Amino acid sequence: MKLLTLVSIFALTAASGAFAQSQAPMHNENPNNCSDALRNCSGSPDGSNATAPRAVTPTTRQTQTDAAKTAPAPAMAGTDPTTETATAAQHAGLAAKSTDMTMTKMHLHHVVNCLVGPMGKGFDASMANPCKDQGAGAISDTSNRHQKHTLRQALAQANAGLKTTHMKTAQKDAAAAQTLLTPKMM
Repeated sequence: MKLLTLVSIFALTAASGAFAQSQAPMHNENPNNCSDALRNCSGSPDGSNATAPRAVTPTTRQTQTDAAKTAPAPAMAGTDPTTETATAAQHAGLAAKSTDMTMTKMHLHHVVNCLVGPMGKGFDASMANPCKDQGAGAISDTSNRHQKHTLRQALAQANAGLKTTHMKTAQKDAAAAQTLLTPKMM
Protein backbone atom coordinates (compact mmCIF):
# COMPACT_ATOMS: atom_id res chain seq x y z
CA MET A 1 0.00 0.00 0.00
CA LYS A 2 2.82 2.41 0.91
CA LEU A 3 4.61 1.57 -2.34
CA LEU A 4 1.47 2.29 -4.37
CA THR A 5 1.05 5.65 -2.60
CA LEU A 6 4.68 6.62 -3.23
CA VAL A 7 4.40 5.68 -6.91
CA SER A 8 1.17 7.69 -7.20
CA ILE A 9 2.76 10.75 -5.57
CA PHE A 10 5.81 10.47 -7.84
CA ALA A 11 3.60 10.16 -10.93
CA LEU A 12 1.45 13.15 -9.91
CA THR A 13 4.55 15.23 -9.19
CA ALA A 14 6.03 14.42 -12.58
CA ALA A 15 2.73 15.10 -14.33
CA SER A 16 2.24 18.45 -12.59
CA GLY A 17 5.81 19.45 -13.45
CA ALA A 18 5.20 18.61 -17.10
CA PHE A 19 1.90 20.53 -17.02
CA ALA A 20 3.57 23.59 -15.47
CA GLN A 21 6.22 23.54 -18.17
CA SER A 22 3.60 23.25 -20.89
CA GLN A 23 2.06 26.49 -19.59
CA ALA A 24 5.40 28.33 -19.82
CA PRO A 25 6.14 30.77 -22.69
CA MET A 26 7.13 29.23 -26.03
CA HIS A 27 10.67 30.63 -26.10
CA ASN A 28 12.22 28.71 -23.22
CA GLU A 29 15.29 26.57 -22.90
CA ASN A 30 13.16 23.46 -22.70
CA PRO A 31 11.41 23.46 -26.09
CA ASN A 32 10.25 19.84 -25.72
CA ASN A 33 8.58 20.53 -22.36
CA CYS A 34 10.53 17.72 -20.72
CA SER A 35 10.40 17.46 -16.95
CA ASP A 36 13.36 16.34 -14.88
CA ALA A 37 11.46 13.14 -14.11
CA LEU A 38 11.39 12.25 -17.81
CA ARG A 39 15.03 12.23 -18.85
CA ASN A 40 15.95 11.73 -22.50
CA CYS A 41 12.51 12.73 -23.75
CA SER A 42 14.23 15.03 -26.24
CA GLY A 43 16.40 12.28 -27.59
CA SER A 44 19.55 14.34 -27.19
CA PRO A 45 22.73 12.23 -26.74
CA ASP A 46 23.81 13.89 -23.48
CA GLY A 47 20.45 13.29 -21.80
CA SER A 48 19.70 16.98 -21.35
CA ASN A 49 16.52 18.69 -22.43
CA ALA A 50 18.38 20.84 -24.92
CA THR A 51 17.89 20.36 -28.63
CA ALA A 52 19.61 21.78 -31.62
CA PRO A 53 18.36 25.23 -32.58
CA ARG A 54 15.33 25.10 -34.82
CA ALA A 55 13.00 27.52 -36.47
CA VAL A 56 10.39 28.76 -34.05
CA THR A 57 6.86 28.25 -35.29
CA PRO A 58 4.60 31.02 -34.05
CA THR A 59 1.70 30.02 -31.88
CA THR A 60 -1.84 30.83 -32.92
CA ARG A 61 -1.88 33.67 -30.40
CA GLN A 62 1.36 35.11 -31.83
CA THR A 63 0.01 34.82 -35.37
CA GLN A 64 -3.22 36.59 -34.42
CA THR A 65 -1.31 39.31 -32.58
CA ASP A 66 1.04 39.86 -35.54
CA ALA A 67 -1.92 39.93 -37.94
CA ALA A 68 -3.65 42.54 -35.80
CA LYS A 69 -0.52 44.70 -35.89
CA THR A 70 -0.33 44.65 -39.68
CA ALA A 71 -4.03 44.67 -40.54
CA PRO A 72 -5.50 48.03 -41.44
CA ALA A 73 -7.09 49.49 -38.35
CA PRO A 74 -10.55 51.03 -38.36
CA ALA A 75 -10.62 54.78 -38.77
CA MET A 76 -10.83 55.34 -35.04
CA ALA A 77 -10.81 52.95 -32.19
CA GLY A 78 -13.90 54.52 -30.67
CA THR A 79 -15.98 54.83 -33.83
CA ASP A 80 -19.51 55.70 -32.75
CA PRO A 81 -21.77 57.49 -35.25
CA THR A 82 -24.48 57.87 -32.60
CA THR A 83 -22.16 59.89 -30.37
CA GLU A 84 -20.86 61.91 -33.31
CA THR A 85 -24.43 62.67 -34.40
CA ALA A 86 -25.44 63.70 -30.86
CA THR A 87 -22.42 66.00 -30.61
CA ALA A 88 -23.24 67.53 -34.01
CA ALA A 89 -26.87 68.05 -32.89
CA GLN A 90 -25.69 69.75 -29.71
CA HIS A 91 -23.51 72.18 -31.67
CA ALA A 92 -26.29 72.84 -34.17
CA GLY A 93 -28.46 73.81 -31.19
CA LEU A 94 -25.71 76.07 -29.85
CA ALA A 95 -25.41 77.71 -33.28
CA ALA A 96 -29.18 78.27 -33.40
CA LYS A 97 -29.15 80.00 -30.01
CA SER A 98 -25.95 82.03 -30.40
CA THR A 99 -26.22 85.77 -29.93
CA ASP A 100 -23.68 86.75 -32.58
CA MET A 101 -22.71 85.61 -36.04
CA THR A 102 -19.16 84.59 -35.03
CA MET A 103 -20.45 82.06 -32.50
CA THR A 104 -23.15 80.82 -34.87
CA LYS A 105 -20.61 80.09 -37.59
CA MET A 106 -18.12 78.56 -35.18
CA HIS A 107 -20.71 76.04 -33.97
CA LEU A 108 -21.84 75.35 -37.55
CA HIS A 109 -18.21 74.51 -38.37
CA HIS A 110 -18.27 72.11 -35.43
CA VAL A 111 -21.38 70.46 -36.90
CA VAL A 112 -19.65 70.04 -40.27
CA ASN A 113 -16.47 68.71 -38.65
CA CYS A 114 -18.46 66.08 -36.68
CA LEU A 115 -20.41 65.00 -39.75
CA VAL A 116 -17.55 64.72 -42.27
CA GLY A 117 -14.63 63.86 -39.98
CA PRO A 118 -10.99 64.90 -40.34
CA MET A 119 -10.61 63.32 -43.80
CA GLY A 120 -13.96 64.47 -45.16
CA LYS A 121 -14.80 67.22 -47.64
CA GLY A 122 -15.45 70.48 -45.83
CA PHE A 123 -13.53 69.63 -42.66
CA ASP A 124 -11.98 72.79 -41.26
CA ALA A 125 -8.88 72.03 -39.22
CA SER A 126 -8.66 75.65 -38.08
CA MET A 127 -11.89 75.11 -36.14
CA ALA A 128 -12.22 72.77 -33.18
CA ASN A 129 -13.38 69.22 -33.75
CA PRO A 130 -15.64 68.34 -30.80
CA CYS A 131 -15.93 64.81 -32.23
CA LYS A 132 -12.19 64.16 -32.04
CA ASP A 133 -11.55 60.54 -31.01
CA GLN A 134 -15.21 59.62 -31.58
CA GLY A 135 -14.72 58.33 -35.11
CA ALA A 136 -14.03 59.26 -38.71
CA GLY A 137 -17.15 61.42 -39.08
CA ALA A 138 -20.78 60.47 -38.55
CA ILE A 139 -21.49 60.18 -42.29
CA SER A 140 -18.61 57.82 -43.05
CA ASP A 141 -19.10 55.83 -39.84
CA THR A 142 -22.81 55.23 -40.48
CA SER A 143 -23.75 52.16 -42.50
CA ASN A 144 -27.54 52.70 -42.56
CA ARG A 145 -28.48 54.30 -45.91
CA HIS A 146 -31.46 56.22 -44.50
CA GLN A 147 -29.36 57.66 -41.67
CA LYS A 148 -26.58 58.58 -44.12
CA HIS A 149 -29.11 60.44 -46.25
CA THR A 150 -30.43 62.33 -43.20
CA LEU A 151 -26.90 63.19 -42.09
CA ARG A 152 -26.12 64.56 -45.56
CA GLN A 153 -29.25 66.73 -45.37
CA ALA A 154 -28.08 68.08 -42.00
CA LEU A 155 -24.65 68.75 -43.53
CA ALA A 156 -26.30 70.70 -46.37
CA GLN A 157 -28.21 72.80 -43.80
CA ALA A 158 -25.04 73.51 -41.81
CA ASN A 159 -23.15 74.49 -44.98
CA ALA A 160 -26.02 76.77 -46.03
CA GLY A 161 -25.80 78.48 -42.63
CA LEU A 162 -22.06 78.95 -43.10
CA LYS A 163 -22.57 80.61 -46.50
CA THR A 164 -25.13 83.17 -45.44
CA THR A 165 -24.34 86.59 -44.03
CA HIS A 166 -27.71 86.97 -42.29
CA MET A 167 -27.79 85.99 -38.65
CA LYS A 168 -31.44 84.84 -38.61
CA THR A 169 -30.97 82.73 -41.75
CA ALA A 170 -27.87 81.06 -40.29
CA GLN A 171 -29.76 80.34 -37.06
CA LYS A 172 -32.69 78.84 -38.99
CA ASP A 173 -30.30 76.62 -40.93
CA ALA A 174 -28.67 75.56 -37.65
CA ALA A 175 -32.08 74.76 -36.13
CA ALA A 176 -33.01 72.73 -39.22
CA ALA A 177 -29.73 70.79 -38.94
CA GLN A 178 -30.41 70.17 -35.25
CA THR A 179 -33.88 68.81 -36.05
CA LEU A 180 -32.42 66.44 -38.63
CA LEU A 181 -29.74 65.28 -36.19
CA THR A 182 -32.11 64.65 -33.29
CA PRO A 183 -32.45 60.88 -32.70
CA LYS A 184 -36.26 60.80 -33.07
CA MET A 185 -35.81 62.05 -36.65
CA MET A 186 -33.17 59.44 -37.51
